[in-house]
Amino acid sequence: MSVTRGSNLLSHVRRPRFAGILTLLGIAALSAASLPAADPVAEQPLPVADAAKPEEVKKAEPVGVVDGLLDGLTETLGAEVDVKAAVMEAQVDGQVVIDQNNPDPMVQQLQPFFMHQLRFLKQIADMPAEARPKVKKDADAALRLYAKQLTDQNNGMVRQLQDSQAIFWSKVKESLTTHLPPEMAAQALKEIDEKRNYEVKAARLIGLSSIDQQLLLTAEQRTKIEAEMIANWKTEYIYWSNLRFYGGQYVPQIQNETLITKHLSDQQKKIWQSLQKISIGDFGWQMNNGEVMQPDIWWDGEANGGEPGNDSSVNLLDGVLE
Repeated sequence: MSVTRGSNLLSHVRRPRFAGILTLLGIAALSAASLPAADPVAEQPLPVADAAKPEEVKKAEPVGVVDGLLDGLTETLGAEVDVKAAVMEAQVDGQVVIDQNNPDPMVQQLQPFFMHQLRFLKQIADMPAEARPKVKKDADAALRLYAKQLTDQNNGMVRQLQDSQAIFWSKVKESLTTHLPPEMAAQALKEIDEKRNYEVKAARLIGLSSIDQQLLLTAEQRTKIEAEMIANWKTEYIYWSNLRFYGGQYVPQIQNETLITKHLSDQQKKIWQSLQKISIGDFGWQMNNGEVMQPDIWWDGEANGGEPGNDSSVNLLDGVLE
């Protein structure tokens, strides 16, 4: 979301993973601040004979209070515990913001999306064993391109919202065309296109529903406004589906609002002007519905990796709701 994301940021902030260590740091900082001043007698200069020559004296680099405390904790807990890296890792919106040990945290964040798409590909094509590792490798490379595009978007390097997943599916389709038999590849590409079309339709209906909820549209108005959306659809509108996470607070930002307002009554136009409109983008995460997605040896070309359509995910809700 590009316009009003900051307004809801605090509601998404999660407690840092290493809150306990941060608490220790706070206590240590307060303790250090309360220590008595150093004894001036202990700071007397060394005799001239024992003092280092001026040209040999190297000015000490300033050490921050927090850095000093972190180094002290690392020494106390043991060299195998990288306290600095631990403290610098935090989570906002379920996304790793800083992680010194992982150069691309967005790839990590996109793993649920990736595993779901692999399961979808497995369902739509009974790939030859020798093709599976190649397709998975290409899909992993496509995921990294997708991750880079999302990172650039979140950092403001991409000014206009776009369908970030398009690059992923474009590369996956190229791989399927290269590694699968022609008929199987054609059927798989058709299934992918249908999947994407259903996602567009779902996003359009969610956007229309959010407007209807605020303006109480008539059946005729809904039909006309949906026709305008279809005729003037932008690829980035596919993420209108994320409006469902905001409880009806917003309506989608549309580049040409007259496409909507020309079908409204005077009273509805006044309400429309007062509504908060947002341009919403790809969140880069996916609801798992209690599933823990496990690696599937089927993609390694193993004969016993399960039949197409099956996967090795574990549903944590199994047996709970029965």
